Amino acid sequence: MKLLWDFPKKVLSLTFLCLNFVGCAKTETATPETKHVVVVTDAFFDDFLAISYLLESPYILVDALVVSGIGFCYLDAGAKNLANYLAYVKMPHIPISSLSNTGMCNEGSVPKAWLLDEQNLFGIHLKNSPKGPRQISGSDLIAEKVLRANSKVTLLCITALNNVAEFLLNYPYLHGKIEKIVIMGGAIYVPGNINTKFNGYLNDTAEYNIALDPCSAEVVFNADIPKVLCPLDVTDTLPLNRDIINEYRSYLTSDVGEFVNVLMHNVIKLNEDAKLMFWDAVAAAYLVDPSMFTTRKLNLVVNTTQGPDFGKTSINYDGSEIEVCTGINQDLFYKSFFHSMKSK
Repeated sequence: MKLLWDFPKKVLSLTFLCLNFVGCAKTETATPETKHVVVVTDAFFDDFLAISYLLESPYILVDALVVSGIGFCYLDAGAKNLANYLAYVKMPHIPISSLSNTGMCNEGSVPKAWLLDEQNLFGIHLKNSPKGPRQISGSDLIAEKVLRANSKVTLLCITALNNVAEFLLNYPYLHGKIEKIVIMGGAIYVPGNINTKFNGYLNDTAEYNIALDPCSAEVVFNADIPKVLCPLDVTDTLPLNRDIINEYRSYLTSDVGEFVNVLMHNVIKLNEDAKLMFWDAVAAAYLVDPSMFTTRKLNLVVNTTQGPDFGKTSINYDGSEIEVCTGINQDLFYKSFFHSMKSK
């Protein structure tokens, strides 16, 4: 009789263990929440890398693209290129703003020679999208998407901050619906990236995205909303070159990945002597996986005084507290960026 009892007892024990294991497995594989993101961009090549990265990330929902009129592209050309790109990757439903304010104190500008390539997207000729940009300002489009979202919205700012500052000033009652503002900009412990005459002065301390409109940057820095800054200190540690592309090119098999592959090769070919970085895509990585980064909270101010330090970002105890990215796991970044663009 003992043997007859032992057998069903063991079966019941195994059944209980299996059910218990299944239950545990379900609790360990909780699905991450979807992040609503509005991207504020100037449609330069690294902006397209950042946008592509977000579009291929399963838990990021890009709600809109807001185009800056004072960054690295002409407003009309940038909005058009973005519309054509979204049509190419079969996401024409994402709205794009086509109107922008001129900024609060933008005295310098990007060299015009750098803007010309934006007319044809670095040698890539896409078909014209039947759905063009909307006749709406960047600040109003941000407000519209923040109002409609069923959860808080994150702003990814990878250009001058004129449209974001205007949104913050015009819609103070929506500040509580912003999860955080992630900014690619500034240079804390490293030199800036202008290194030419800017606003009549030789400026080697400021970074372009901040220097193009430091008064708007000051408004954003002072806003009572969590902010994350990805400065040149971090973005300049991730080079974009042929060796990197060749190492990971086998993953670029989706429609987005194929576009990124051609874009990167064309940009490198057109800028043989330049040290290219992933810049804006690094800031996008913070949304995809912030665990790649080491960060530190710093009190920062922006120089808005005319002179050689116009737009410089500095540490100051009287400044606004901002979470600053101070380091990144390079291997994890490259794997995450390229693997996201593999055909699903």
